[in-house]
Amino acid sequence: MRPFLDELATKTGILGPHDGRDADWRFWHRTFREALASEQLAATWRGGQGKKEVLAHAASIAGDESRWAEPYALLAGRVADPDALVKALVAANRELGLRALATAQGLKEKTIREVLALTGRWEERAEVFLRIPGLLGDADRALRLLLRLAHATRDGNDLFFLHQAIGRVATASPDHAPQAEQAQAKLYDHIPKPDPALFESFYAPHAKKRVPLWVEARAGSFVMGGGGYNVERPKHQVRFDKHFRIGAVPVTNHQYLAFDPGHRVEHWEGVSEEKLRDHPVVNVTWYAAVAFCRWLRAALPEAEGARLPTEEEWEYACRAGTTTEYGSGDEESDLKKVGWYNINSGDRTHRVGELEANQWGLYDAHGNVWEWTGSVWTNDYSAKKAGVARDPSKTPEVEPEPEASRPSEPEGDSAESAGAGRPAGLPRGALRVFRGGSFEVDAVLARSAFRLRDDPRSPWRDRGFRVVLPPPEHR
Repeated sequence: MRPFLDELATKTGILGPHDGRDADWRFWHRTFREALASEQLAATWRGGQGKKEVLAHAASIAGDESRWAEPYALLAGRVADPDALVKALVAANRELGLRALATAQGLKEKTIREVLALTGRWEERAEVFLRIPGLLGDADRALRLLLRLAHATRDGNDLFFLHQAIGRVATASPDHAPQAEQAQAKLYDHIPKPDPALFESFYAPHAKKRVPLWVEARAGSFVMGGGGYNVERPKHQVRFDKHFRIGAVPVTNHQYLAFDPGHRVEHWEGVSEEKLRDHPVVNVTWYAAVAFCRWLRAALPEAEGARLPTEEEWEYACRAGTTTEYGSGDEESDLKKVGWYNINSGDRTHRVGELEANQWGLYDAHGNVWEWTGSVWTNDYSAKKAGVARDPSKTPEVEPEPEASRPSEPEGDSAESAGAGRPAGLPRGALRVFRGGSFEVDAVLARSAFRLRDDPRSPWRDRGFRVVLPPPEHR
C-alpha cells in the first residue's frame, strides 16, 4: 500500500505526507477531501438509521464546525429535502447548521427565514445575510428576501448588515443597482416615525430649561492633537470650509429605544427606569450606531444627512475654540465641572446635561460615555496633511475601510490553512475611533486630544455616540 500511496502523491498531488499527529497521509486539497466526506455522509443518510447517525455526528463535533461545514453544505445538495436537513442540523448543532446554511445551494426562502428566527447572536445572522445574494443566485429573489428580513427586525446590527447585503446584490448584478438602492431606502419603513420633538430639544438639568438638541459648529480651523501620547501626534491644523451641526448630547436611551425598543438598557443600582431614559445609550456597536443614523435621516426630513462625526469634527466641537487639555481648562478640577469620570461618577452613567456645557453648548463631551466616530483608526497623525479644507456637507456617511483592511473572500483549493474556503464567522471590519473618555476611566483619558480604537463589533457598558448633521442649506 505504501508504494501505491507514494506514487499517487508523486504523480497526482492529491495526497501528501501528514504532519504525523494522527495519520501518515492527508489530502492536499480541501475540496477533494470534503467531497469524499460529503459522499460518505450522503451514503450514511440514505441508510436505515442514517439520519440519526448523521445528526448524532453533527452534535458530536461541537468545536470543530469549521472543518465540517463544507461537507455538510455539500450534503444538502445530495439529499432529497435539503431544507429539512438544514433545519435538523441547526437543531443538532446550531453553529454547524448556520455554516451549512451560509453555503448550501437551492434552499427555500422560508427555510432561511425560519432558521434565522432561531438564531440568538446577531453575528451569526449577519454572516448569513451577507451570503444571501450568493445563496439564492437571483438578484430579484435576494432583494425581496433581504427586505422581508429587514422588516422583521429592529436590531441595529441586523439592519446594518442587511443594508450591506443589499449593496452586494448591486455589486454582483449592476443592472439591479436601482432596485437595490430602492430597497435600501425602504429598509426602515416598518419602524414608526418618532415624535420630532424628541430630536429638537432636551431638558438640561444644569441650565434648568429645555435647550436645542443641535449645536452649530461654525466654519473655521483648529490645531488637532496633543502631546500626551504618540497616537495624538503630530499636532496639525484642520480647517472646515463650511459649518455643521452636532448633537449637544450623546444619543439617549429614550431616543435610541424609539429606533430599537428591544435594546438592552444598562440598569444602575439606585437609578429608576424612568430616569434612565435621559442617560446616554450604551452597549451599542459601531454598526448599530451607523444604522441608527440611517434610520434617523430616513424618519425625519430635518435629520437628512445624519451620520456619525469624523474624529476631526468631534475634536473641533469638543474643544470649542480652546487649546487646553479639556474644554474647561487644563486641570482635573476643570474636568469635574464638565465631565463624569472615575473619580466623580459613582461607576455609572449620568443623565445628560447635568454638568456645564462647553462654550459652543456641547454637554458631556468629556466623560460619561465614550463616543464612536465614523473614522478609521490610524496609529498617529503622521499621514495627515495640515490645513487641508474639509467640507462637512460632502463628508461620506462613514469613512470607508482601507483596501488593506477589508475582509477578502476566502480562497478555495488552498492547503490546510485554518478556515480556508468556508465561512469562518463574521470578519472584523476596520478598527474605528472613539473619543471623550467615560465614567470608568482616569481624567487623562478624557482629554480633548485623546483617542482610542476598537473592533466595530464591540459593545461596551460605557460606550455610546452622538450624531452630526450638515447645515440646513446642504440637506
